[in-house]
Amino acid sequence: MMIRPNRVMVLLGVTALVLAACGTPAKPAYEATNTPSANASSSVIDSNGVAVQPTATEVPPTATEVPPTATPTEEPTEEATVEPTEEATAEPTAEAADSSADSQTTGPIDEAREADLEFFVNLASASAGETLFNETLSLSDGQVWACANCHNVQEDVTGVGPSLVGINERAGTRVEGEGPLTYIYNSIHDSQAFVVPEFADQAQQMPIFGETGDLTDQQIYNLMAYLRTLPPAD
Repeated sequence: MMIRPNRVMVLLGVTALVLAACGTPAKPAYEATNTPSANASSSVIDSNGVAVQPTATEVPPTATEVPPTATPTEEPTEEATVEPTEEATAEPTAEAADSSADSQTTGPIDEAREADLEFFVNLASASAGETLFNETLSLSDGQVWACANCHNVQEDVTGVGPSLVGINERAGTRVEGEGPLTYIYNSIHDSQAFVVPEFADQAQQMPIFGETGDLTDQQIYNLMAYLRTLPPAD
C-alpha cells in the first residue's frame, strides 16, 4: 500500500520530537530549603516581592559602673628631731681680753698729727734718747726718777710699769684716734692722760714730764726715737 507523502512527513516529525525529548535531561524541580540566603539578614522581601533594606536600630551601650579607685593615704612619717648639741663656750683668756680691748680702742687716727711727729722723731737722736732713758732725773717736785727703774726694755716682763718690749706694735691700739707716735708722745708728755688698765694702781707713780716742763719736746722726741729701736714682743 502506498503511504502518502504528507503522512510520511508527519511521522518523521513525531519521531524527531521523540528523539529530541529522549536526548535532553529533565530539569529538576526547584525544592525550597531552610538555608537562609546570604542576604537574608540584610534585606526583607515585602508583599510585592521587592527587597527592602531593614532599618538598623541603635542599641545604646549599657553603662558599666566602675567603682572609684581608692587613693592610698600615706601615713605621715615621723621625722627624727635632732637634739641641739650644747656647744662648749670657751672662756676668754686674758690675752683675748686684752686683744678685744685693744681692738675696741682703735679708730680713725689724726694723720696730720702722726705726720708731724714722724718728722720730728726722724730728726731726733736715738742714742741721746737711750742715755736719757737710763739717766736718773731730779724733777721739779723734788722727786728723783729714772725710766729704766720702772720699764723693762730687754724682756716682756712686767715691773712697776709695763714692759716696753713690743711698744711699737701696741701703741696704735691703745687710744681711739691716736696713732702709735701720738700715743707714745702723750704717754710721756702727760702720763695721766691714759693709764693702762692693769697699772691703774701705779698710775700716780709715773711723773708728768712734759706738762711740768721737766722734759722738753726735743728730749721727748729723742726718747721716742730710742723706743723705736726696741724689739717686738714674742
